[in-house]
Amino acid sequence: MRTLNNYTENLQHRLTEYCRTGIPDFLPGTNDKGMKHYRRLSFNIFNNTLEQAYPITHEYLDESEWLELVNGFFSGHDCQTPLLWQMPYEFYTYVEENNLKIKEKYPFLPELLYFEWLEIEVHTMEDIDIEEQYIPDKQFNDTVPLINPEHRLVQLNYPLHLKPIKEAIRHPGQYFVLIFRDPDEGNVHFINLSVVFVFALEQLSQQDLTIQQLAEMISEKFGVEDAEKIKKHLKSFFEDLFTQQAMLGYKHKK
Repeated sequence: MRTLNNYTENLQHRLTEYCRTGIPDFLPGTNDKGMKHYRRLSFNIFNNTLEQAYPITHEYLDESEWLELVNGFFSGHDCQTPLLWQMPYEFYTYVEENNLKIKEKYPFLPELLYFEWLEIEVHTMEDIDIEEQYIPDKQFNDTVPLINPEHRLVQLNYPLHLKPIKEAIRHPGQYFVLIFRDPDEGNVHFINLSVVFVFALEQLSQQDLTIQQLAEMISEKFGVEDAEKIKKHLKSFFEDLFTQQAMLGYKHKK
Protein backbone atom coordinates (compact mmCIF):
# COMPACT_ATOMS: atom_id res chain seq x y z
CA MET A 1 0.00 0.00 0.00
CA ARG A 2 1.42 3.40 -0.99
CA THR A 3 1.95 6.01 1.68
CA LEU A 4 0.24 9.36 1.43
CA ASN A 5 3.57 11.05 0.66
CA ASN A 6 4.30 8.75 -2.27
CA TYR A 7 0.75 9.13 -3.54
CA THR A 8 0.95 12.91 -3.35
CA GLU A 9 4.34 12.92 -5.04
CA ASN A 10 2.94 10.83 -7.88
CA LEU A 11 0.04 13.26 -8.36
CA GLN A 12 2.46 16.18 -8.38
CA HIS A 13 4.59 14.47 -11.01
CA ARG A 14 1.56 13.72 -13.19
CA LEU A 15 0.35 17.30 -12.89
CA THR A 16 3.79 18.54 -13.89
CA GLU A 17 3.87 16.21 -16.90
CA TYR A 18 0.47 17.43 -18.03
CA CYS A 19 1.49 21.08 -17.65
CA ARG A 20 4.57 20.37 -19.77
CA THR A 21 3.13 18.16 -22.49
CA GLY A 22 -0.61 18.90 -22.53
CA ILE A 23 -1.33 15.16 -22.73
CA PRO A 24 -4.63 14.56 -20.85
CA ASP A 25 -4.38 12.75 -17.53
CA PHE A 26 -7.28 12.41 -15.10
CA LEU A 27 -6.27 13.56 -11.64
CA PRO A 28 -8.63 13.28 -8.65
CA GLY A 29 -10.15 16.61 -7.67
CA THR A 30 -9.44 18.31 -11.00
CA ASN A 31 -11.43 19.17 -14.11
CA ASP A 32 -10.46 19.81 -17.73
CA LYS A 33 -11.02 23.56 -17.53
CA GLY A 34 -8.90 23.95 -14.42
CA MET A 35 -6.14 21.75 -15.80
CA LYS A 36 -5.92 23.85 -18.96
CA HIS A 37 -5.51 26.97 -16.83
CA TYR A 38 -2.67 25.29 -14.91
CA ARG A 39 -0.86 24.53 -18.17
CA ARG A 40 -1.42 28.05 -19.54
CA LEU A 41 -0.15 29.68 -16.35
CA SER A 42 2.89 27.36 -16.20
CA PHE A 43 3.79 28.12 -19.81
CA ASN A 44 3.41 31.86 -19.21
CA ILE A 45 5.85 31.68 -16.28
CA PHE A 46 8.40 29.88 -18.46
CA ASN A 47 7.86 32.24 -21.37
CA ASN A 48 8.07 35.42 -19.29
CA THR A 49 11.24 34.21 -17.58
CA LEU A 50 12.88 33.43 -20.92
CA GLU A 51 11.81 36.74 -22.44
CA GLN A 52 13.53 38.56 -19.56
CA ALA A 53 16.63 36.36 -19.80
CA TYR A 54 16.97 36.63 -23.59
CA PRO A 55 15.62 40.04 -24.66
CA ILE A 56 17.82 40.27 -27.77
CA THR A 57 16.82 36.82 -29.02
CA HIS A 58 13.17 37.45 -28.25
CA GLU A 59 13.19 40.72 -30.15
CA TYR A 60 15.07 39.27 -33.13
CA LEU A 61 12.87 36.21 -33.72
CA ASP A 62 9.35 36.45 -35.09
CA GLU A 63 6.77 35.98 -32.34
CA SER A 64 5.65 32.70 -33.89
CA GLU A 65 9.26 31.45 -34.05
CA TRP A 66 9.87 32.42 -30.44
CA LEU A 67 6.70 30.75 -29.16
CA GLU A 68 7.38 27.59 -31.16
CA LEU A 69 10.90 27.42 -29.73
CA VAL A 70 9.74 28.01 -26.15
CA ASN A 71 6.89 25.53 -26.48
CA GLY A 72 9.26 22.88 -27.82
CA PHE A 73 11.52 23.43 -24.82
CA PHE A 74 8.62 23.54 -22.37
CA SER A 75 7.01 20.34 -23.60
CA GLY A 76 10.07 18.37 -24.70
CA HIS A 77 12.69 19.14 -22.07
CA ASP A 78 12.56 17.84 -18.52
CA CYS A 79 14.15 20.68 -16.54
CA GLN A 80 16.59 19.53 -13.89
CA THR A 81 17.09 22.72 -11.91
CA PRO A 82 14.59 23.60 -9.15
CA LEU A 83 15.58 27.28 -9.45
CA LEU A 84 13.60 29.37 -11.90
CA TRP A 85 16.44 31.82 -12.56
CA GLN A 86 18.69 28.95 -13.69
CA MET A 87 16.11 27.53 -16.08
CA PRO A 88 17.23 29.83 -18.96
CA TYR A 89 20.61 28.05 -18.98
CA GLU A 90 18.81 24.79 -19.76
CA PHE A 91 16.98 26.61 -22.55
CA TYR A 92 20.36 27.55 -24.04
CA THR A 93 21.68 23.97 -23.77
CA TYR A 94 18.42 22.64 -25.24
CA VAL A 95 18.94 24.78 -28.34
CA GLU A 96 22.67 24.03 -28.47
CA GLU A 97 22.38 20.25 -28.15
CA ASN A 98 19.29 19.47 -30.23
CA ASN A 99 18.85 19.32 -33.99
CA LEU A 100 16.26 22.08 -34.25
CA LYS A 101 15.00 23.31 -37.59
CA ILE A 102 15.24 26.93 -36.50
CA LYS A 103 19.05 26.61 -36.35
CA GLU A 104 19.10 26.03 -40.09
CA LYS A 105 17.64 29.50 -40.55
CA TYR A 106 19.59 31.08 -37.69
CA PRO A 107 22.89 29.17 -37.27
CA PHE A 108 24.13 31.86 -34.86
CA LEU A 109 21.21 31.27 -32.44
CA PRO A 110 23.07 29.06 -29.92
CA GLU A 111 25.87 31.62 -29.62
CA LEU A 112 23.41 34.49 -29.20
CA LEU A 113 21.72 32.63 -26.36
CA TYR A 114 25.10 31.78 -24.84
CA PHE A 115 26.14 35.43 -25.00
CA GLU A 116 22.97 36.58 -23.28
CA TRP A 117 23.27 33.84 -20.64
CA LEU A 118 26.82 34.90 -19.82
CA GLU A 119 25.55 38.26 -18.62
CA ILE A 120 23.20 36.48 -16.22
CA GLU A 121 25.91 34.08 -15.11
CA VAL A 122 28.42 36.81 -14.32
CA HIS A 123 25.81 39.02 -12.69
CA THR A 124 24.61 36.22 -10.39
CA MET A 125 27.95 34.51 -9.70
CA GLU A 126 28.95 34.18 -6.07
CA ASP A 127 31.16 36.86 -4.59
CA ILE A 128 34.80 35.82 -4.72
CA ASP A 129 36.82 36.84 -1.69
CA ILE A 130 40.33 38.13 -2.27
CA GLU A 131 42.48 36.71 0.49
CA GLU A 132 45.73 38.45 -0.39
CA GLN A 133 46.38 42.12 0.27
CA TYR A 134 46.52 44.53 -2.62
CA ILE A 135 46.67 48.27 -3.28
CA PRO A 136 43.75 49.78 -5.21
CA ASP A 137 45.95 51.83 -7.49
CA LYS A 138 47.24 51.61 -11.07
CA GLN A 139 50.99 51.73 -10.43
CA PHE A 140 51.76 48.75 -12.64
CA ASN A 141 55.52 49.14 -13.05
CA ASP A 142 57.28 46.47 -11.00
CA THR A 143 54.16 45.16 -9.30
CA VAL A 144 51.69 42.36 -10.00
CA PRO A 145 48.36 43.54 -11.48
CA LEU A 146 45.32 42.03 -9.77
CA ILE A 147 42.40 41.06 -12.01
CA ASN A 148 38.84 41.42 -10.80
CA PRO A 149 38.16 37.73 -10.03
CA GLU A 150 34.48 38.02 -10.95
CA HIS A 151 35.02 37.68 -14.68
CA ARG A 152 34.92 35.36 -17.67
CA LEU A 153 37.13 35.24 -20.75
CA VAL A 154 35.27 33.91 -23.77
CA GLN A 155 35.71 33.54 -27.51
CA LEU A 156 32.82 34.34 -29.86
CA ASN A 157 32.24 33.78 -33.56
CA TYR A 158 30.23 36.99 -33.93
CA PRO A 159 30.86 40.47 -32.43
CA LEU A 160 27.68 40.41 -30.36
CA HIS A 161 29.34 42.62 -27.74
CA LEU A 162 30.20 45.29 -30.28
CA LYS A 163 27.32 45.53 -32.75
CA PRO A 164 23.53 45.12 -32.93
CA ILE A 165 22.57 41.56 -33.76
CA LYS A 166 21.59 42.25 -37.39
CA GLU A 167 25.00 43.81 -38.00
CA ALA A 168 27.00 41.37 -35.86
CA ILE A 169 25.90 38.27 -37.79
CA ARG A 170 27.32 39.81 -40.97
CA HIS A 171 30.85 39.78 -39.49
CA PRO A 172 31.76 36.22 -38.48
CA GLY A 173 35.29 35.72 -37.20
CA GLN A 174 37.24 35.28 -33.97
CA TYR A 175 36.38 37.68 -31.16
CA PHE A 176 37.70 37.62 -27.60
CA VAL A 177 35.73 39.18 -24.77
CA LEU A 178 36.37 39.96 -21.13
CA ILE A 179 33.08 39.90 -19.22
CA PHE A 180 33.21 41.15 -15.64
CA ARG A 181 31.06 42.46 -12.81
CA ASP A 182 32.05 45.77 -11.30
CA PRO A 183 32.39 45.62 -7.51
CA ASP A 184 30.47 48.84 -6.80
CA GLU A 185 27.18 48.57 -8.64
CA GLY A 186 27.29 44.89 -9.66
CA ASN A 187 26.77 45.77 -13.32
CA VAL A 188 28.15 43.49 -16.04
CA HIS A 189 30.51 44.93 -18.65
CA PHE A 190 32.02 43.61 -21.89
CA ILE A 191 35.47 44.52 -23.21
CA ASN A 192 36.76 43.48 -26.61
CA LEU A 193 40.29 42.03 -26.46
CA SER A 194 43.09 41.20 -28.84
CA VAL A 195 44.55 37.70 -28.65
CA VAL A 196 47.70 39.16 -27.06
CA PHE A 197 45.77 40.70 -24.19
CA VAL A 198 43.81 37.49 -23.73
CA PHE A 199 47.09 35.63 -23.38
CA ALA A 200 48.30 38.20 -20.83
CA LEU A 201 45.15 37.92 -18.70
CA GLU A 202 45.21 34.13 -18.84
CA GLN A 203 48.82 34.03 -17.66
CA LEU A 204 48.14 36.58 -14.96
CA SER A 205 45.18 34.60 -13.63
CA GLN A 206 47.41 31.54 -13.21
CA GLN A 207 50.44 33.07 -11.51
CA ASP A 208 51.88 36.28 -10.10
CA LEU A 209 53.64 38.12 -12.91
CA THR A 210 54.88 41.67 -13.35
CA ILE A 211 54.32 43.57 -16.57
CA GLN A 212 58.01 43.03 -17.42
CA GLN A 213 57.62 39.28 -17.09
CA LEU A 214 54.40 39.31 -19.10
CA ALA A 215 56.06 41.36 -21.84
CA GLU A 216 58.90 38.86 -22.09
CA MET A 217 56.44 35.96 -22.30
CA ILE A 218 54.44 37.72 -25.02
CA SER A 219 57.62 38.52 -26.92
CA GLU A 220 58.58 34.85 -26.93
CA LYS A 221 55.07 33.55 -27.61
CA PHE A 222 54.25 35.86 -30.53
CA GLY A 223 57.73 36.46 -31.89
CA VAL A 224 57.78 40.21 -31.18
CA GLU A 225 61.28 41.39 -30.36
CA ASP A 226 60.50 44.78 -28.80
CA ALA A 227 59.57 43.74 -25.24
CA GLU A 228 59.73 47.34 -24.01
CA LYS A 229 57.07 48.39 -26.49
CA ILE A 230 54.92 45.45 -25.36
CA LYS A 231 55.43 46.53 -21.76
CA LYS A 232 54.23 50.03 -22.59
CA HIS A 233 51.08 48.71 -24.27
CA LEU A 234 50.39 46.35 -21.37
CA LYS A 235 50.72 49.13 -18.82
CA SER A 236 48.27 51.29 -20.76
CA PHE A 237 45.89 48.34 -21.13
CA PHE A 238 45.93 47.51 -17.42
CA GLU A 239 45.45 51.15 -16.46
CA ASP A 240 42.37 51.25 -18.68
CA LEU A 241 41.07 48.04 -17.08
CA PHE A 242 41.63 49.60 -13.65
CA THR A 243 39.55 52.63 -14.64
CA GLN A 244 36.74 50.30 -15.71
CA GLN A 245 37.15 48.16 -12.53
CA ALA A 246 38.18 45.06 -14.42
CA MET A 247 41.54 45.40 -12.66
CA LEU A 248 41.40 46.00 -8.91
CA GLY A 249 44.93 47.30 -8.34
CA TYR A 250 48.28 45.69 -7.70
CA LYS A 251 50.17 43.60 -5.21
CA HIS A 252 53.89 43.22 -4.73
CA LYS A 253 55.45 40.09 -6.16
CA LYS A 254 56.32 37.57 -3.47
